[in-house]
Amino acid sequence: MNWTVEKIVSRVFTKTNVVVLVSVQNILSIFSVFSSPIRIPPKTSIGLLTGTSILLIGILVYMYKKKKLVFRFQLIDLFVYLFVVANALSLVFSQHIFDITNFRLLLNAVIQYMVIRSIDLSEKEKLQSLLVVGWVTVITGCISLFQLLFREQAIMLAQKFLFGDAAYSIARDLARGRGAQWGNIIITFPIFIYVAMVKKNKNDIMSFLFRWIGVFLVPFSFIVSNFRGLTLCFLLGVTIYGYYIFRYRYLAIKNIIPVLISFVLATSFGIGLASFVFQYNLIDRFLFKEKSRDVQATIGRIPLYKQAVDALVASPIVGVGLGNYRYEVEHIQSVSFYNIINGETGVKETEKEPVSSHNDILTILAESGILGIISYGGILYFVVKKLWILLYHDKKMLKNSRLLLVALFVSVGMYVSSGIFENTPPNNIVYLFFLYAVIASWI
Repeated sequence: MNWTVEKIVSRVFTKTNVVVLVSVQNILSIFSVFSSPIRIPPKTSIGLLTGTSILLIGILVYMYKKKKLVFRFQLIDLFVYLFVVANALSLVFSQHIFDITNFRLLLNAVIQYMVIRSIDLSEKEKLQSLLVVGWVTVITGCISLFQLLFREQAIMLAQKFLFGDAAYSIARDLARGRGAQWGNIIITFPIFIYVAMVKKNKNDIMSFLFRWIGVFLVPFSFIVSNFRGLTLCFLLGVTIYGYYIFRYRYLAIKNIIPVLISFVLATSFGIGLASFVFQYNLIDRFLFKEKSRDVQATIGRIPLYKQAVDALVASPIVGVGLGNYRYEVEHIQSVSFYNIINGETGVKETEKEPVSSHNDILTILAESGILGIISYGGILYFVVKKLWILLYHDKKMLKNSRLLLVALFVSVGMYVSSGIFENTPPNNIVYLFFLYAVIASWI
């Protein structure tokens, strides 16, 4: 009997299945939180994340007993575990725990981090896990096209299957003239570019579709979103990527020209389609076509920043508690901006907006206090320092390794820059800790 169990376990708890489970977690982390159409537990993507984490713990325990783990302690590990402790203390000392979901997500993130740090994957297995991230980025671009072609159907799907703030934000944005992405691809598109570059000489149909659908739909997704800040971050990230591609001669001019043509077509088509569907596009936003929306609402972030500072002052050491922020601060009244689609305008006295600080650093400060920001700052310091040193001082690095290094450098840069004016969705922390583990272990 024991022999049979051991045989089954040895076939299930494999490195191949580690890649599968980590890939599932990254998919669930990148996409907006959604509910399952199948009415059996787990009912949400967060529940699925937790289930895969339990399986990953089982694999870790099994490989530990078989002495197959390769963990080597680095300073970043200390800061990762201190960040968990800081957030646990923020809940312990909080007067109320309103929602434990964010802490569950943090635990899922750390479990995946431990797996990547402890299990030695082959180069092929590493590329497979990154390929999944690339495909999620492409699929999100496809969803952006779908929601413009079939806006009403997209609103119904968002209201039915998306969960919490994701459902509210996406359905409401679609109704008022913005094409919010259904996944946070500002932190994943550099990995798409990396995988597309690695597969640039592959001529099979899937590699061809991956490259060219992505090259068109990824920039298209940012253009039609009508989010100025995210689009500027995307353009900045592409520019930095382009600089390194030229510097290290990863692409010849003949290969770059079709990419540039595709980029121009995606931009033109995106602006035209957004104008037709929303009567409002990214150019209108930059030209302040609707001042109440494009100027006053942006300046309106200042009171939101002040709310976060006030929350920090109320509990400076441990914060108000991870996940408690939205319950601890006053919700602002819902503002409906005028647009041709629905003709509404003004303040809705009976509705309140989901509250956020619109700044990642301020949210971490408010929720986990000085202890939280010191530990998370330590993680980012280690990550940025390692990337910077390797990028500029390691002259012997292999071509593909340096390309991955550039992708990770831009990914972290996109997280930091976009987090200045928007909040990263809490489920994205699983993918972010995947990036941190990759930087610590694979480079």
